[in-house]
Amino acid sequence: MEKNKPEKIVAITVTFNTSQYVIRAIEAILRQTRQVDHIIVVDNGSREEEKNKVSAFIQGYVNVMMISLAENTGGAGGFSKGMEYARNRFHPDWFWLMDDDAHPVENCLEELLKPAGSGEDIGCLVPLIWGEERAKHQLYHYKRESRFLVRDIPAVNDVKEAGALTAVESSSFVGPLVAGRAVESLGVVDGSLFIYGDDLEYIYRISRKFKVYLVKSAVINHRDILTDGTIVSPIAWWKDYYQYRNRIFFITKYAASKGDRLIGKTIFGLMLVKRMLLALIQKEYAGYRKMRIKLLCRAWQDGNHDRRGRTIDPVEYSSMIKGVKQKNG
Repeated sequence: MEKNKPEKIVAITVTFNTSQYVIRAIEAILRQTRQVDHIIVVDNGSREEEKNKVSAFIQGYVNVMMISLAENTGGAGGFSKGMEYARNRFHPDWFWLMDDDAHPVENCLEELLKPAGSGEDIGCLVPLIWGEERAKHQLYHYKRESRFLVRDIPAVNDVKEAGALTAVESSSFVGPLVAGRAVESLGVVDGSLFIYGDDLEYIYRISRKFKVYLVKSAVINHRDILTDGTIVSPIAWWKDYYQYRNRIFFITKYAASKGDRLIGKTIFGLMLVKRMLLALIQKEYAGYRKMRIKLLCRAWQDGNHDRRGRTIDPVEYSSMIKGVKQKNG
């Protein structure tokens, strides 16, 4: 980049039948005190009425464009396509990745950029996430990894512990600002992961070569996933499949040695066995025990055989679960 030339920033968000959220995200990006140069909305094969709502909204903005994909490629596929498009067309200095259910406060980008000129070799800067429904910070997004990569360790347990900058190894796609130098060196999001764990893998990949910091003064709002603490409904178990499958990919790729890889996979395999045993004995799994165990086994097999992409279709899976529910009465 030429000296004193303003840095070029492209924001990228991905939507799948969530027009109400992605429009709010776009509005928040457009209100930033430090304006972005372009906003790319990747539509992941949404229904026509959803796609049309977003298209109608962005027509009034020359710097907002939409890429329409023929099918749902998951968050991973959507961010991968969006980043490739941005890199090839705009060559940005920074890529601002934004889950569609997030909306940054007005000075979020301005605050994120402040450490960028520190002289450090920064690859990614992530904002402090405020959970809207629970009205507290979502600190679980900021992680370091255990030695054998089987679990995430919170980088921050209390926001009071965080300094102006806190080093992290991984985070979510709730507003990370990724440096162009990192993209040129390490590539874009791995689209083959489909969904869940793509953010973990990408930010961790960056942290192996560059500095990644949580910026305490940069705040972004995000929806909370509210549960009652009970076992997740069978209709959402396909999400577990991708989380477990992609974790095996993660261990395989980033383990420090062959020995660590073997230990990591063994530990993770035992964790899956424990979940299978729970499915056999806990009453909440009644009527779905076989399906639960089969799904966990498939995650293990596909992860170890490097079977990538949309190996389980969420729509088809939901239809199958409804059929089982009707059969169980």
